[in-house]
Amino acid sequence: NKPQRYWKQCESICTSSIDAINSVLESYNVPRLKSFEDIFVGDITLIPSFPEFDILRKTDNDNDNTYYIGPILWEGVLDKSVKENVGYNADEHVFCYIGQCLDEISETSENILKSIHNIAYEFNIEFIISIENKHTAEHISSKYADENIHICNWLPIEQAYSNSKFIVCHGGHGSCMGLFQYKVPALIIPTHTEREYNARLVEAVGAGISIPYDDITERKMEQAMRRLLLDSKYKDNTVHFNQVINSRYHDGVALAAKYILSLCS
Repeated sequence: NKPQRYWKQCESICTSSIDAINSVLESYNVPRLKSFEDIFVGDITLIPSFPEFDILRKTDNDNDNTYYIGPILWEGVLDKSVKENVGYNADEHVFCYIGQCLDEISETSENILKSIHNIAYEFNIEFIISIENKHTAEHISSKYADENIHICNWLPIEQAYSNSKFIVCHGGHGSCMGLFQYKVPALIIPTHTEREYNARLVEAVGAGISIPYDDITERKMEQAMRRLLLDSKYKDNTVHFNQVINSRYHDGVALAAKYILSLCS
């Protein structure tokens, strides 16, 4: 029940995770993992992404059983009461998902939230901030809600991303794939290693701006937000890759099913 930690404060977690997984694998006579990433490779490996984003480095030991299937996102269902109660009726807004841990908002998340709260008045636009836990969202709302800041619990990605001018997020893979599916750029403040990797990839394809957590200042956040609003290249790049994805992966779920069923033949 320990809360998630900022990764630089927890260097040994990867080793302890591998040891725990290997102890289970050994009980089933399954070969041990050499690295944590090995758990993501199987007889067939499906990547819910596209190669311009998640780039594979080929080696002599690679086989041909790895396939891209395009982004696959769980849409969820919108709670109508959320839409009515948080001012979600804004035609255009900035959606912010900053994460949370257990029943309390994490230190990293609250620091990001404070910065957003302090600069939001500079923008004539609605900020919708989503926190997964309803109780925590209500508590945080009493501290940070403002004229153009609305705080709610979880929102489905379609409602969250649709009509957003840009997204503020921590760089989870699903959040990043949503940028290309809904054609919206992002300001990413990554909160552990995998998210930092994703954030760099988003920057590399020109779909957003990343600020390392250790480098956050309100001035840097404001400048990044203005760039996303004023420079159309970020939006244009998400549109471009949306077209790439749609041309290649018409139905990623069906494509995944085809590859999985091939194991049974």
